[in-house]
Amino acid sequence: MSDTFAPPVAPDRLLTERDILELLRVGRTTLREMWSHDRFPRPYRVSVRWLRWRESEVQEWLESCPRC
Repeated sequence: MSDTFAPPVAPDRLLTERDILELLRVGRTTLREMWSHDRFPRPYRVSVRWLRWRESEVQEWLESCPRC
């Protein structure tokens, strides 16, 4: 058995639609078109009215996006 300690992994921060709009500098309609056409990560439905994006997925998309 190993006595090594693994530090806890911080959970992903969940970003709101407002966070995404400010980050990308696009409008709500453009954002919805982007995710509906698979050009941006799809949000997770946290409740009936709340959508959230995982920060790590958005960051990964930004790093792989050639025009961003």
